[in-house]
Amino acid sequence: MVVDYRLLNSVTESFKICLPKIADILHEISGKKWYSVLDLKSAFFQIKLKNSDKQKLAFCSELGNFQPTRLPFGSKNSTSYFHLLISKCLDDLKGPNIQFFLDDIIIAANSISEMKTRLQLVFDRLAKFNLTLDPNKIQICKTNITYLGFNISANGYAPSEDNIQKVTKFPVSQNVKQVQSYLGMMNYFRHLIYNYAEVVEPIVNLTRKGTPFVWSENCQDAFNVMQEIILNKPTIKNYDESKPLYLTTDA
Repeated sequence: MVVDYRLLNSVTESFKICLPKIADILHEISGKKWYSVLDLKSAFFQIKLKNSDKQKLAFCSELGNFQPTRLPFGSKNSTSYFHLLISKCLDDLKGPNIQFFLDDIIIAANSISEMKTRLQLVFDRLAKFNLTLDPNKIQICKTNITYLGFNISANGYAPSEDNIQKVTKFPVSQNVKQVQSYLGMMNYFRHLIYNYAEVVEPIVNLTRKGTPFVWSENCQDAFNVMQEIILNKPTIKNYDESKPLYLTTDA
């Protein structure tokens, strides 16, 4: 069941909270030998509502009028409140071996014994906060694992096969709305594309106010370049202290 909370959301005060950057999580956790991924079951539904909030989130259907007892999807601040909860639960464990993004938790280790210890730490903490996992989505002790749309291994991280297919099968845009959709998808991979802002500029220009929509040769070239880069599965590897380090910036 899906409830349309747009009217309620329009008069709800925002509770803003900064979610972690996915690129930062990937940089922190990649390069290890073993990985496990845990997924919380029906994440938002694990948060009980106050009686006063139940009334505000009530809805009607053909079966009658109902009040939710758990935090629903679609409510304006649901994501923020859930992130606050999981942060209270795991923040002091977070680091190069344990990371999380909302209901997705990843654990890394260089040995099986390390993995067992860290898994037990996370299990104990989740139990303390009465949070339950989805057993069908748990992956334990993998050398190559998919997390947040990326394949992670000892070699680093790269786009998952599903995401590569999404990018390479995306059609050439026919209007501004489709361009915005394409740019939204590609922004997820911008840290994998050298000089991304420069490469994508001809396509970005199509979204500027007053600019007529003309898919030019420059736009097609930029589109082809980005398709080719993602198709080649660019991999971000961990910093090797034994090799020279070069710093470049995109101002």
